[in-house]
Amino acid sequence: MVWDGSFEDGEGARGGTEVVDRGEFMDIHEAWAWGNSVSEIARLRGRDRTTIRRLLQAGGPVARKQREVSSKLDPFREYLLGRVLSLGR
Repeated sequence: MVWDGSFEDGEGARGGTEVVDRGEFMDIHEAWAWGNSVSEIARLRGRDRTTIRRLLQAGGPVARKQREVSSKLDPFREYLLGRVLSLGR
């Protein structure tokens, strides 16, 4: 049998599950506010205690920085635009 790269139980290559979404993030903070322990929240959510601690220490979901998209042609942009515009005359 050849491995197709997927995990049967939904766990990733590092052993963790899917990325924590905003809803789960809010649920974890709400459970903490209600007085549940980190261990109890981890057990209920099926996450590691260190993940729960990290999420509780974060003030809110961290926004990802937008990626800069560049092209190999960017250094020649002005030249190419000039050539294209000169052909249109």
